[in-house]
Amino acid sequence: MDGLIAYVLAKNFILQSLAELTDRRCQVVNTLPVNGEKGIIYLVLNSDSNEQTIYDEYIFDGDNYRNINSASIDLSDYWNKTDLQIAPYADFIAELNLQ
Repeated sequence: MDGLIAYVLAKNFILQSLAELTDRRCQVVNTLPVNGEKGIIYLVLNSDSNEQTIYDEYIFDGDNYRNINSASIDLSDYWNKTDLQIAPYADFIAELNLQ
């Protein structure tokens, strides 16, 4: 139950902080500044990324940085072009038993 309460509190904080962003500026940085500014979403390159440019998103709450999104999407379970094979139309119809 404590985990659920912490999750709800963190989610509410993030939603409230995002609502308070007036101009919603994004700034790409190599590292988070020592003193952040409210109203800026800081984008930090995720060093674990090996396939594409992926940024972690942070906001400053006046005391600490909060990670609001790690913009990484795992597509490993999806098919790609090499996984697909095109069957002849006759085989497709036979498979559907529509002859």
